[in-house]
Amino acid sequence: MKKVIIFFCIILAIIIIIVGILYFKNNGLSFLNSNIKNDVNIEENGDVENASDISMVIKDGTLTPSGATVVLTNSYGYDRWFRIDKEENGEWKEAETINDNYSFTAEAYLTNGNSEVEIPIDWTDLYGTLENGKYRIVKRAFNNLNREEYVSVEFIID
Repeated sequence: MKKVIIFFCIILAIIIIIVGILYFKNNGLSFLNSNIKNDVNIEENGDVENASDISMVIKDGTLTPSGATVVLTNSYGYDRWFRIDKEENGEWKEAETINDNYSFTAEAYLTNGNSEVEIPIDWTDLYGTLENGKYRIVKRAFNNLNREEYVSVEFIID
């Protein structure tokens, strides 16, 4: 009897995952980075008014050459996706990746009103340990499950 219950729970979980993937796919969300632009800012698509409440900072004492914890405050949802950019000659360029097969898991983070969410980020599997320089973490925010915006926070490794 236990085997039958476990079997049905596994089948149910698979069905929920498939329905979730189809839902996100049909509502314009993508788990791939194919639609990410390099000119990232929180005013994407001219939507300054709605983006102005986004706030992201690095939590004090958490920044290292291998990761940091970011604190996000607003009414958006966030996923695990992030990007590290490095400033080179006054321009932001994505930091060189060391793993072409890296993928982000599908966890979601939600905030309510002015509440905060802390997201630990370990970038060593994707970018390695960062060398000295000026960087920024770029995060994607979802609004109403069909529009994505980006927010970033700058930091220095020395």
